[in-house]
Amino acid sequence: MIAHWNKKAAEVLVGRKIVDAFYGGDNDLIISLDDGTLLQPMRDDEGNGPGALSWIKVVDGKITDTGTLPVLQERRALGHFA
Repeated sequence: MIAHWNKKAAEVLVGRKIVDAFYGGDNDLIISLDDGTLLQPMRDDEGNGPGALSWIKVVDGKITDTGTLPVLQERRALGHFA
């Protein structure tokens, strides 16, 4: 089963470029790719709420930056899709 999901992840992500990132209408993080794909971190695979996205930046084998893009608690329309 993991081979299937590795293949699907590669199909969706490998070679893509992030062209936009924003908090959408419900303050959920949205990541827009160059092929029109929108990524949305979720709490779980059933979509039971927004999810945080963490990163680790490694340069020359050393961690140079880490952080988390948070789940925003305020739930109001921002109008980014309007």
